[in-house]
Amino acid sequence: MNEQERKDYIKKDSITMKNKDYYLGLNYPIVIEKSQEEDAPLFTASIKELPGLIVYSNSLKDIYSELEAAKEDWIDANLEWGRPINEPHANS
Repeated sequence: MNEQERKDYIKKDSITMKNKDYYLGLNYPIVIEKSQEEDAPLFTASIKELPGLIVYSNSLKDIYSELEAAKEDWIDANLEWGRPINEPHANS
């Protein structure tokens, strides 16, 4: 997929996909869970509207930046593959 195709709207299965900046600007709810792994806590963060996007960290402070980086990569990949990207639900 070339750069022009990424910038333009893409029709796929009657779903209009927008560009990366559009999706990065949306306010997706984040789900964070804490578990205990041996002597340290383990945090898991995910965004339910973006299937498969899950990050792990031993630091609650770091989990947000790691999730944002992973979200950007996830959006890039799905746009490149022409897959539809869910927007946040109004009631999330």
